[in-house]
Amino acid sequence: MAINQYSNLVISKVNNYLNVREEPKADGKIIGKMTSKAGGEILETLDGWYKIKSGPIIGYITADPQYTATGQEAKDLAMETASLRAVINTDVLNVRTEPSTEAKVWTQIVKDERYPVLAQLDGWVEIELDSIDEEDGTTADKAYISTRDNNVEVRYALNEAIKFSPSEIAANNAASRRSKLVNYALQFVGNPYVWGGTSLTNGADCSGFVLKVMQNFGVTLPHYSGAQAKMGKAVKSSDMRPGDLIFYANSGGTVNHVALYIGNGQIVHAASRKSGIKISTWNYRTPVAIRNVLGD
Repeated sequence: MAINQYSNLVISKVNNYLNVREEPKADGKIIGKMTSKAGGEILETLDGWYKIKSGPIIGYITADPQYTATGQEAKDLAMETASLRAVINTDVLNVRTEPSTEAKVWTQIVKDERYPVLAQLDGWVEIELDSIDEEDGTTADKAYISTRDNNVEVRYALNEAIKFSPSEIAANNAASRRSKLVNYALQFVGNPYVWGGTSLTNGADCSGFVLKVMQNFGVTLPHYSGAQAKMGKAVKSSDMRPGDLIFYANSGGTVNHVALYIGNGQIVHAASRKSGIKISTWNYRTPVAIRNVLGD
């Protein structure tokens, strides 16, 4: 059970995300974010704050019961929201198109991500990898990972905090437009994925999400990730900046997913029907292109 992993559970009750701070004060540096219904372990209770450990983050969150749940309320929320996840224990893991070591490796995934489990087989797990065909909304590829080398732990789990610091995007005045764009996009974390959608609040797919965020900053994009991947100019991963677009492909090499880089090795994207709009590691699967469409 997911709740057995915690001795003093706290759950975020926010609609999008709850800031985790380095110090127990309202203007403390943000070091992480807990998405809606994410869990953590309370290490210490202070005046109006909890010191917590959630995922890789140790920091402070508000103890306001409007935003955080503890005790029986937290346990009840955990029982409602925990889902079967594949927790990756190795730095890089191959994803195959079939549950066989002879099958094609079409992408790789990384540690510190938790992938929804669709099916369990002998020595293999089928995971959800947001590879949705934008033309008809069907799942374009099946994604299988091997569990035989103990590189994957399959268990019921809660979302946990992810590392996030806005310092990189606010470092200088030249980045102010990109900083504003990222902060604008982040306010929609937790909202639903809807195939074909372009609503940042009621639901968008991956390219619809990017389209609407960019539109708010005067950039016009087509509503298709493959077409968006041809816009702007190519960028190397070593040179990418917050606001650049990162693209991913299906097993045939066709671009079928897009995300917005937010700095510090992370992206925000409309990931899938189960995950909605979320923050992930930029190489949570192997990128195939990075584009600067902002023109600066």
